[in-house]
Amino acid sequence: MTKTKRSIVLHGPSTLTISLPSQWVKKHNLKRGEELTVEELGKELKIYPEEIKNSEEKKLIEFGIGERVGKSSITGAYRQGYDIIEINFKNPNYIQIIQDIISKQMIGFEIIQQKEDSCIIKDLTGHTRDEFETVQRRIWLLILDLSEECLNALEKRNKKSMERVKFKDYTINKFTNYCLRHLLKIGHSNTKQTVLLYYSIKSLEEIADSYKRLCLFSKEEKFLEKEDLDLIKELNKELEFFYNIWYNYNRENMELLIDKITKIKEKIEYKQHRLFHLQTTTVKITDLASVRIQLELN
Repeated sequence: MTKTKRSIVLHGPSTLTISLPSQWVKKHNLKRGEELTVEELGKELKIYPEEIKNSEEKKLIEFGIGERVGKSSITGAYRQGYDIIEINFKNPNYIQIIQDIISKQMIGFEIIQQKEDSCIIKDLTGHTRDEFETVQRRIWLLILDLSEECLNALEKRNKKSMERVKFKDYTINKFTNYCLRHLLKIGHSNTKQTVLLYYSIKSLEEIADSYKRLCLFSKEEKFLEKEDLDLIKELNKELEFFYNIWYNYNRENMELLIDKITKIKEKIEYKQHRLFHLQTTTVKITDLASVRIQLELN
């Protein structure tokens, strides 16, 4: 990123202007009279030709032989903000895996071209700045719903319900991926908060994963005891309490939350063989509390 300083010049009685860097003007072939878009981002201004805003970034991915690296590469390119992703693969069956990734983890993307050994997927929706807050709140609500469904499945010892929890986690992953992509591609209106919000979305994703793993672990290993279920119920209550603090910040309530989560964490440590997956939730709630405090300062 190149930084330059420009002096403000007064034109007429009240119009203030600054000059554009000549190298940037030449690079984008700008002419006198052309329009630029000026976007206000808190204390900053973002200036760009409209074609830059609308340009489509492309990424080529070689799926190769292994599935895991290929899957992570596709979701990684999505999160990083690429609009068009071309994927080459050696196994024709991989197209089904790619379709599954799009369906479960990539909002707005569709396959627009498919061949025997490659395909092209593209974002057909676009993004606007006001979408982030709506989707972020949706993630919170989905996690609260997931935590309650997890508890109900464990209380009833219903293995089918435990299995269904992972499908709710797929939906949460789709929305978290969308938010991460949004922050990297567009950013937040307050640029100082972008990194903090990115970390917060990743933490919410990990909280959802911990509930899913707890259900799948209990389904395959052994059912939990009543005292374990009471502890999960206590944690769920504090998670909902945190959701209210996140959107209605209060220092006293935040202090109370951190104290309660610390005590729950200590209780879980005595039951690691049965509740070790929820250790992640307590750690991430504590981390998120720190993030929320920092967001209040910016």
